[in-house]
Amino acid sequence: MILSSKSERDVIGIDNFERAIVYSALLLRKGLRLAELSTNQVVIYQNLVQGNEGKIVNLTVECKLPIDSSSFLGLGGNFINSILAFSDANIAYDGDAVTPTVNNQGVIPDEPSEVNSLEKYLAWSLSEWVKFNKAKGETNWDSYGYFSFLEEANPPVFSGKVILKFDYANYINTKNLIASVIPSVSFTSVDTNYSSLVGNNILFGNDYLVGN
Repeated sequence: MILSSKSERDVIGIDNFERAIVYSALLLRKGLRLAELSTNQVVIYQNLVQGNEGKIVNLTVECKLPIDSSSFLGLGGNFINSILAFSDANIAYDGDAVTPTVNNQGVIPDEPSEVNSLEKYLAWSLSEWVKFNKAKGETNWDSYGYFSFLEEANPPVFSGKVILKFDYANYINTKNLIASVIPSVSFTSVDTNYSSLVGNNILFGNDYLVGN
């Protein structure tokens, strides 16, 4: 699907990786639904986890994006350049623009030139989020998110999952998921301390929910 220009995304308020992930996931799901394709390839949902001070609401995004197996293998495992588009549709965002992230926390850099579709934008923003959140050397590598590939699957896919900090009160007020995710790290410096998203209570693997 067609990726809108950086200037258009700037107007909407897509200024951190969390917002980029949610924005692209929402539009991809809309595009899949409009095309009457299976929407379980991109899933976004709220979930509750037990924190130190009670239940915490987070926002989880999962995806399985098709890849060209020959390109993936020939490029040494480059999943970004290998991702295939679900369609060439131009999917509009019809919601309100959101206010800029406070203090430019987590400002997103320009995407590389090869990120030229909405599907690639989701994979790129998700993988960059995981990279920066792992910069401190997390021992429990899949506590907050992961990305990988299933080249042997039919069809081959890039798969990923992230659990994002979520301001539920803000969502009640704004009715906007993009406005309600919270940056977990300042992407201008990988040395910046970041808050634990959900403690050590979330496990991945067998509970992966997207497709089969």
